[in-house]
Amino acid sequence: MPDTEKLIFDFTQAFDTKPEIFKTPLTVHLFGGHCDQFEGKSISVNIDSYFNIAISPRSDYKVKVFMNKENFETGIFDLGIAVDPWQSCIENVIGTLLGRGLSLFGFNMMILASDECLINHSFLTALACSLILAVNKMFTIGLSRLKMINIFLRSNNYPFVKICQAPTMYLCLLGKKGHCLFIDQKTQHFEFLPLRMTGLSFLLFDANPERSHLLEKFRKLNNDSLTAFNLVKSFVLNLQRLADINTKMLHKYVLPESPSAFQSVKFLLLENDRTIEAVNYIKAKRFDLFAQELIRSHDDLISYSEIEDACFKGVIAEARKSKMISGYKMLQNGFLCLISDNNNYKWSNRAFQTHVWLTGREPSIRKMNIVSGIESF
Repeated sequence: MPDTEKLIFDFTQAFDTKPEIFKTPLTVHLFGGHCDQFEGKSISVNIDSYFNIAISPRSDYKVKVFMNKENFETGIFDLGIAVDPWQSCIENVIGTLLGRGLSLFGFNMMILASDECLINHSFLTALACSLILAVNKMFTIGLSRLKMINIFLRSNNYPFVKICQAPTMYLCLLGKKGHCLFIDQKTQHFEFLPLRMTGLSFLLFDANPERSHLLEKFRKLNNDSLTAFNLVKSFVLNLQRLADINTKMLHKYVLPESPSAFQSVKFLLLENDRTIEAVNYIKAKRFDLFAQELIRSHDDLISYSEIEDACFKGVIAEARKSKMISGYKMLQNGFLCLISDNNNYKWSNRAFQTHVWLTGREPSIRKMNIVSGIESF
């Protein structure tokens, strides 16, 4: 354990602003994902501002907490979570941290992943989706002073001590635009995925300097134009969280005269003549028109079949197998279900079947209140 802090600190930067000590303990709620052992269960653990935490779902729900005063002195917080390939608790944990203000000063989160996670594309997609939703949520509640969040993805199977000694891969949320670069440290295979988000971008890379040419390729790609899939993927991931923002928040963050506020909710909207019109639809909660406007703005890049396929796969990949699906909008004929005039959505067969697949039960009433995010079952 003595090398833990050193490993983390070597690859991060200190922040000049030090956080205040919390008056009350921080509670992190861990909700089960697609693992049978997690279904219907949750874990809570109290930590204070001096601690980082590691939660291991494969050790009878034992929670390990490690004191790390060194990182507190530099203004950096560390959160370690041991995750299963289909375990989708990331959003809850990060959201809790962000909600308590850690994001004001920057923190590090170490995700302890088993080897199969690194080659499981579905897991990586779900992880990225959860992080995007969490950070987008942070912006909707007004925490806009974020400096940096570093996500450390380690692998060498459990337990935590072994993982700390393993070769390290890093998932960093850096910059203001870009793609996600996934590198498999065993096969050297890599691919770029477009995961654009609010003010931050994903970058997953190996610390090995011999692979620096991949980072150069990433930098080059980062300056290229978005492809159809890029745009669709970003649209799918961001519109879900956007649908949960109430009118007051929309008004606060989508003011035409405020470029910075506009950028916070602009998400993937590109600079074009239709941008303002699309944003006006957002302000009016007409997400259906917003979607249509976005498609029309880029009809030379996107076909409906691409949108349909990407939306269905993208949403399902990160949807949780629990009753807490209100934050994950169901699909209508493969597309995100968008609010209608009466704010209620009648389930399509595909969305209905998806709900059954996620929750193991049928909705008693085939409609959902999309605006409030409350299921009407």
